Amino acid sequence: MTPAARIAANEGPGATPDYTLRDGVPTINDEGEALMEHHARLRDEVRHLDAARVGALLAGVFVQHPWLAAMTLQLDPAYDAGWHGVEARITAVEVVPAVPVSDWSGGSMGEGDEAADPEWLAEYQHEHLREEWTDIAYGLDCHKTDERVTFVVRRAALAGLIDHSGPLSGRACFVALVPEVAQRFRMTAHAT
Repeated sequence: MTPAARIAANEGPGATPDYTLRDGVPTINDEGEALMEHHARLRDEVRHLDAARVGALLAGVFVQHPWLAAMTLQLDPAYDAGWHGVEARITAVEVVPAVPVSDWSGGSMGEGDEAADPEWLAEYQHEHLREEWTDIAYGLDCHKTDERVTFVVRRAALAGLIDHSGPLSGRACFVALVPEVAQRFRMTAHAT
């Protein structure tokens, strides 16, 4: 039985991950090494799952708003009494020419200048993602940034993914929308 299997089964001699001290030097045992390797794999899998959620959330915005061509996400560091977080905003949107602007339910958002006002549309999108910003920051690995980070996500990046019916992979959407982050995560459109 491998050390990882013994840890999972919690049986056999040496099944407990541990450090031993020999001649004043701490040394991790085989079970500890296996646990650390397992933890590293899990950490990467959780990071990829967080990113897949962001991909699904952002792709959902494009699916629900055919008029949306692109949006700029801006994440800034935020500090409050020792707490370090992120303030997030949608600072700009681009619309698809000749596609009517509609709200989240598909209803018209009005006519004339207000419906096409990019600042108003950016604020509208921001408000509808307000509950998701912390998860978006984690998924983009910007939750502890010390500087402004900006991402432009474009409908065109999702071509071929959102143009068909059926379920979409959040992972594939993330890789398409923010390839620079996916590359840093060593993340591909399909789990390996």
